[in-house]
Amino acid sequence: MPVRTGKLLGMLDWLGPGDSKTGDVGTISAGENEFLIFDSAKYALAVFEGLGSSAKFGPRNAILDAFEMFQHGGQIQQLVSEEVRKEIANAGGETP
Repeated sequence: MPVRTGKLLGMLDWLGPGDSKTGDVGTISAGENEFLIFDSAKYALAVFEGLGSSAKFGPRNAILDAFEMFQHGGQIQQLVSEEVRKEIANAGGETP
């Protein structure tokens, strides 16, 4: 794994349904019923596909690495639960 993993993990982000984000690598958009998880570090593709200076490490799915780190504190479940509660409230339902 490259030494600059901090930037690779730091550029990891997500979009909710219908959201867009523009950055150094262009615009990324989620469809109306999609959540996208992406990495906008310019060298992310090289790491994921094991290209260029990352070839000696081979392909690596850094998003899975980040998920494992993120999930240790239960943050994924917490975020998803929060989004579900918001949608229920927006639809006029009650949330616990």
